[in-house]
Amino acid sequence: MQDSYYPPFATVCGQCGVVEPKYLHHVRHCATFRRLCTTCVLRLHPQCFCPTCLEVYDGSPPIDAVVCCKCYSSSHPACLSPEFSGTVTSTMTLSRCSSVCASCENPNLLVLNLNRVESSDGGRVVDRIDLNAARLLLAAGKIAAMSMSKAEVVAANEAVKRAEEAANARKSAGEALDHLARLMVKEKSDKKVGNVGAGVGVVDVSHMDNVDGKGDVSGKVLEPLNAVELEVGKEVVKVVDVVGGKNLGGDSVCGNGCVKDDMLVKVVENGQEHCCGDVVVV
Repeated sequence: MQDSYYPPFATVCGQCGVVEPKYLHHVRHCATFRRLCTTCVLRLHPQCFCPTCLEVYDGSPPIDAVVCCKCYSSSHPACLSPEFSGTVTSTMTLSRCSSVCASCENPNLLVLNLNRVESSDGGRVVDRIDLNAARLLLAAGKIAAMSMSKAEVVAANEAVKRAEEAANARKSAGEALDHLARLMVKEKSDKKVGNVGAGVGVVDVSHMDNVDGKGDVSGKVLEPLNAVELEVGKEVVKVVDVVGGKNLGGDSVCGNGCVKDDMLVKVVENGQEHCCGDVVVV
């Protein structure tokens, strides 16, 4: 019941609401895509055609066109009444002249009326298009085609603009990710350098007698110290390279009596030699 009462949306004009299942035109009007009947297409685009001869202008109206004072449509001077066209003498006068166009004088001039006649074969009633209706349909179709062509250009430009914006956004996102990766690598390297710097130090063996040879100090350098008990006043006998086992001589002892790092130190305690690796004796 409701389906028969309310017509489908595709068959209704978006401007006047008339039900026109056959002759609806796709038009982009005021940045909106609409489906309009022939009469509404012509009335919403008065500057695109001559209301008298229904000639559609390619682009802008001619320079000698006469503008209507009501709907601002542009009419050919030859399409106007002989009395009015005879008074016009120059283009400057034409641009300043204002008159009422034929569609404003007769509003039914742009209305599409289909003549309903009986067919000769079966006697059923059909709609017949006469010459005036054909001219109206042709003019409305040309205007709709021009409107959709302009809409295509606008859509193409908008697509190119959106593509450029997307490319720029993608480039910015990539640069941001690269910057973040560099910051993470730098942070990790700084942590490694800090850990290495914190692990290198000087061990004072003069106080090792207070911990009974098992001092709780981090690092593998204290492992040799846990094997023997060191006391104050031990005599340094010989310094040997840890890797090669060569005698490094006096260069391994600093000027203040300390032994350089990464050396194997031999000390004499009660006539016996004890080795301490990677220790700086102060």
